[in-house]
Amino acid sequence: MVVLQLWCHRSQPGYSSYIHTGYFLGATVFSMGIGEAVGPVLAGRIFDVTHNYNPAFLICAILSIGAGIIVLFLEPTKPCAADL
Repeated sequence: MVVLQLWCHRSQPGYSSYIHTGYFLGATVFSMGIGEAVGPVLAGRIFDVTHNYNPAFLICAILSIGAGIIVLFLEPTKPCAADL
C-alpha cells in the first residue's frame, strides 16, 4: 500500500504532498478497515435474505463506480512549502 501511495504521489504531484502522506494513508487504512469489518456481515445478511450473492456484488460494483467518479472530480491541491 505504501508503494501505491508513493506511486500516486509521483504520478500526480498536485494531489498530495509528503507532509500529507501519513494523513491520506491513515484515512485509507481506516476506511478499508471499516469496509473489511462491515462488508462480510452485510454480504452474509444479503445472502441469508435473498439466497444469492448477486445483490451484494451489485452493491459493491455501484459503490466502486461511485468512488471512481468521485476521484475523477478531485482537484489538485496547492503546493506546500515542504514540496518546493
